[in-house]
Amino acid sequence: MAIKVDNMRNMVMKVAWQADQKQSLRTSAALCKLHCARTAMEVIDDAIQIMGGLGVYG
Repeated sequence: MAIKVDNMRNMVMKVAWQADQKQSLRTSAALCKLHCARTAMEVIDDAIQIMGGLGVYG
C-alpha cells in the first residue's frame, strides 16, 4: 500500500512541476486523475480488508 501511495504522490508532484514549467497538462493530468482515483480505492479496500472498519480511520 505504501508503494501505491508514494506512486500517487509522485504523479501529482510531476503534474504540478509540469504546470510550473508551463508544459502541456492535457494527457498527464488526465492520467494522473484516473490513476489516483482508482489506486485510492484499491488502497482503501486493502486497508478495510486488513484492519476492518479501523482501516479507514487509522
